[in-house]
Amino acid sequence: MSSEQQDSPIAQLVAKCLADETFKQQLIGDPLAALAAAGFPDPANIQASAEFRNALAALTGSMAGDDELSDHELEAVAGGSGANNQQG
Repeated sequence: MSSEQQDSPIAQLVAKCLADETFKQQLIGDPLAALAAAGFPDPANIQASAEFRNALAALTGSMAGDDELSDHELEAVAGGSGANNQQG
């Protein structure tokens, strides 16, 4: 994962959720308020992004299939890439 991917708001969001269960629960309950309170820039834009929805789905376990994500899936969520973004 590049340093640019690690610095993305979504990567920071995932890291914060993994480190802080209270924040994760706040994010699940009221994403816009949690993003704003945590100081994320432009929380409405983040919340509206597909990348955010994918990360939230991964964090809440609401994705179809296994309850656990593979290392590749976690990297895709944290790095902002995914199956829909891959060219092939």
